[in-house]
Formats: sequence, structure tokens, C-alpha cells
Amino acid sequence: MPETSGGKPETGERGIGLAEDASWFFGNIPVVKKNFEQVVIGIIVVSLLPMVYEISKREEATRREA
Repeated sequence: MPETSGGKPETGERGIGLAEDASWFFGNIPVVKKNFEQVVIGIIVVSLLPMVYEISKREEATRREA
């Protein structure tokens, strides 16, 4: 693992390690294993919510200006 001058792992590497540990942990939960497709769809939907929110906010602002 490359290190910064301070001898600590870089922030991106810590994030990758955290994501890897979280995926191992959640992947071993029986409910997640049984419903993996629904879990993936849920992750996709949740990750799209900020985009939908920003688009709706912009549309509302556009309507108010008109």
C-alpha cells in the first residue's frame, strides 16, 4: 500500500478498505444473501435520489422565475 510522507495510508485507500470490509460484512448477512437482487436495486435507487432531488429543485426554481 503506498504511503504518504506521514506514513499513513492515503484517504482513497482507506475508503476502499472500508467499502471492502462493509461489503464482506453485509454480504454475509443471510437476508442480504437471499435477496441480493433487491438489495442491489435498493442501492441503485438510493444512489439516484440526490439527482432526482436536485432536478426537481431546479425545475421548481425555473417555474418560479417564469
